[in-house]
Amino acid sequence: MKEIKKYLESRLGEYGFYFEDLDCGYVYGFNENLVTDAGACIHIPLALALLKEVEQGNLKLKDTIFMSEECIEKNTILSYLKPKECTIEELLIFMLIQNDNTAYEILVGLLGVDKFNKYMKDIGLKNTKIIDGKLKAETCAYDLSKCWKIINKTEYICKDNKDFIVNTLKAQPVKDKIAFYYSKGDRENISCKGGSINKGENDSCYLNHPKGKFAFTILSKDIPSDVYGAVTLAKSGKIAIDIIENSWK
Repeated sequence: MKEIKKYLESRLGEYGFYFEDLDCGYVYGFNENLVTDAGACIHIPLALALLKEVEQGNLKLKDTIFMSEECIEKNTILSYLKPKECTIEELLIFMLIQNDNTAYEILVGLLGVDKFNKYMKDIGLKNTKIIDGKLKAETCAYDLSKCWKIINKTEYICKDNKDFIVNTLKAQPVKDKIAFYYSKGDRENISCKGGSINKGENDSCYLNHPKGKFAFTILSKDIPSDVYGAVTLAKSGKIAIDIIENSWK
């Protein structure tokens, strides 16, 4: 994976990268503790924390949340559907697949910022937190890849809830960052959560491949443009999949 490090070092901006073979334990990191604005990537650990709450009996996926028009943010999927109510499961799907901001804010409100941040500390995601009052979040490449590792092991959450996260993110139609150059088969077998932020492009992925299960994350900051960042992530992803397919044992 040193080829990815070399490539990222040649690009404008700052990048954090972390890769792990979840079967054999091989890891490779580059600026993996670089803290950036998480953007929509925070949805992965938020879904993990919420499903832990479900397993502990504090919430139920079929619990109904009633919504007024005032609480629905403009230009979100929910603002067009205008539902009077949604289940927690539906809100999770809207958040994970459509990056719906209203769903995200409601789910953060249900869990609570302090409880979310405590969950992150408890599972060792030291650089991941939601900043109270703004719903802005921070994370790093190491934390997000570790989140996939926790999900994959099915010790913290059960297999059904692992499958919910993996399959929901696998089903999303937009995979235009790390997986952009992937074959149709690989694109169908990758669960990823990308996000665009101010001067940054992020993506975090879980790949179920014939060579094994892999987690890898690239976060960026201070890049020239979103297109520049997307190209950087796509080319890095292509390097990674070529290494996996051609030289991984």
